[in-house]
Amino acid sequence: SRMVRQVQGGPNTPFGALCAISGCSGIAGSAVIGSYVTIGGFSGVGGHIEIGDNVTIGGRSGVHTSIPAGSTVSDFPATDHSRVRRYLMSKFRLPEALKRLRQVEKRLDQLERK
Repeated sequence: SRMVRQVQGGPNTPFGALCAISGCSGIAGSAVIGSYVTIGGFSGVGGHIEIGDNVTIGGRSGVHTSIPAGSTVSDFPATDHSRVRRYLMSKFRLPEALKRLRQVEKRLDQLERK
């Protein structure tokens, strides 16, 4: 396993083979980390949980529940990354959606006045 500086791991935390853990991350001592796990910087893994094999945890994530093998999670609380991406992209479309909503409300108001 490879850890860079400023990684805090609890005592006796078992790490699987070939894990990569970026800086400013923290892992509770009772967490169990599988093999081939990647943990991005500024992330935290809570206690009494298991991180399965081949898991990727994005940077600035907070993991407080067990993550099944093969998953990619990010955000806080850690959520499936594809769901996080949809959420983030919807934020960029929100101003246009609000503009269209105001146009519909205006048109509805005009129709109700007739």
